[in-house]
Formats: sequence, C-alpha cells, structure tokens
Amino acid sequence: MTRAYSPAFKRKMIERLIGSDAISALQLSKETGLRQQNLSRWLREARSLPCTGIAKASLVKTLAKIRPWNEATGHVGDAH
Repeated sequence: MTRAYSPAFKRKMIERLIGSDAISALQLSKETGLRQQNLSRWLREARSLPCTGIAKASLVKTLAKIRPWNEATGHVGDAH
C-alpha cells in the first residue's frame, strides 16, 4: 500500500540529503525506514523544481560543495 507523505515531511527528508551535513539516501533509509528509492526520487524531483533568487543561490552553493564529494566517491546522479 502506498502512503502519502506531506510536502513538509518530504522537504525535511530532502534537507537531510543536501547541505554540509548531508547523508546518503541509503543511510537515511536505514535511519527512517523509508524506501531509498522514494528518498532518491524526492531529491531528484526537488532538484528539477525551478528556483529563483535566494533559494537558487543557496542550492547552487550547496551543490557546488557536494559535487566534488559525489564525483570522488562515485555518487554521481541519484544519492545512493
């Protein structure tokens, strides 16, 4: 059975997947019991949303910080 999660809950999970203290979708899945595929999809969907102003600047800054780590560890694309 599919469970509907609120936008606020999804946003909270996405915040755990990005930023300086980010963890992988797999780790967050283990911590929360949520499916890793759902977490990765939510992150992918969030990244595809149009951003403007401060939100876009913040996202660009965050992605710039995590991109080198992703490339160095082979975590390119979805968070695994």
